[in-house]
Amino acid sequence: EKLSKRKKNYPDPNLLFETHGVDSTRYFLYSSTAPLAEDVRFSEKHVGEIVKKFTLTLWNTYSFFVTYANIDNFKPNKDFEKFQPVNKLDKWILSELNSLIKEVTKQMDDYNLTWATRPMQDFLDNLSNWYVRRSRRRFWKSENDDDKNQAYQTLYMVLTEFSKLIAPFMPYIADEIYQNLVGEKSVHLADWPKANGFLIDENLNKEIHEIRLIVNLGHSVRAKAKIKVRQPLSKVQVALTEGIDPVLIESQKDVILDELNVKELEIIKEASEIVQQIVIPNARVLGPKYGADVQYIIKEIKAGNYELMDGGKRVKVGHFELEDDEVEIGFKGKEGFDAASEEGTTVALDTTINDELKREGYARDLVRYVQEMRKACDYQVDDRIYVLIEATGEIAEAVTVFADYIKRETLAEELQQKGDFEWDKEIMVDMDGMEVKVGVRKAD
Repeated sequence: EKLSKRKKNYPDPNLLFETHGVDSTRYFLYSSTAPLAEDVRFSEKHVGEIVKKFTLTLWNTYSFFVTYANIDNFKPNKDFEKFQPVNKLDKWILSELNSLIKEVTKQMDDYNLTWATRPMQDFLDNLSNWYVRRSRRRFWKSENDDDKNQAYQTLYMVLTEFSKLIAPFMPYIADEIYQNLVGEKSVHLADWPKANGFLIDENLNKEIHEIRLIVNLGHSVRAKAKIKVRQPLSKVQVALTEGIDPVLIESQKDVILDELNVKELEIIKEASEIVQQIVIPNARVLGPKYGADVQYIIKEIKAGNYELMDGGKRVKVGHFELEDDEVEIGFKGKEGFDAASEEGTTVALDTTINDELKREGYARDLVRYVQEMRKACDYQVDDRIYVLIEATGEIAEAVTVFADYIKRETLAEELQQKGDFEWDKEIMVDMDGMEVKVGVRKAD
């Protein structure tokens, strides 16, 4: 329905500014189809999505940098051209940044605000959900080494340049970030950033895109099987997109295993080795079009009597050729495996959980509880603590076997399995029907 002053069928702009912020409202409008003079579905919910997925993601990334940079008293080198990244993650995010600068500049020159802003969302997802997450342990290092400093310098450069890119669209948050990082009067007085072609590596961008695709597909398989990421699994099998070099994926093996929390990676040549392609007829679309023949079509598909055409875009049943909106083409993992596929890449997980994997899953859950308690107690990120985990049965065995892992992940000086000491915080948690007492206390 058309938005109308008479009907008042739209959210009050002033209320939107107060609840979601001016910047988020502006960004939603710029990234919508409004600048293209097309219809826009507008609601408070849409602006709220920008707040969650973009504004808060950016602010949390910036806050992460500031927190750790202050702890280590990091001093950035503001001569960006002299910086030579060594770590593959640093090279990749700087490649993505400069590709983004190039794309946004091109679209701005063409007065295309929609396509100037939308790529920023993908970049911010790459920055927060891959670069920062994969680099987090580099910032945690206690020693002040070169790799740690390069991670700081990279993130500083990215946040500084990104604040310039978003300045025309989100002027307030851009200025807040820029002023604090650079110490200059305003981002709106700075020059527009220029893409450094020497830092753009298209092959590296494709490689990391494929790794992220594998990880995302693996997570979707876990979600379908209702297996949380903290629960380790034994094996992942991957059939790659055509043109992707398996050697490059093997070089990122540790990343895939860590992200998917699996023990073994196997790259296979054909997806048919791990999945069966299945076709599901869409009776609501087929019925009106094919009338009485629809029962024959459905029966033949269920019997497997069909042929895939145009790389799986169409399905031939008898003399009928069905379009992609008339059927759904999916994948089903072979026995013992669950699978998902996208962009020509197929990922299958062995979802069988043995006792050893189960114990490791318990240990990872316990680490999460302790980390949440650290936050609740307002400990500093580098504070050392004492930990109590009082349990029985399998969970007690998990604590014993994975004691070193739990201590390392929680910065615990000591892990106790019983005792009547005074704790800063103590909780009882239910793990698979077993009660476990968890306590934390700051070390002197």
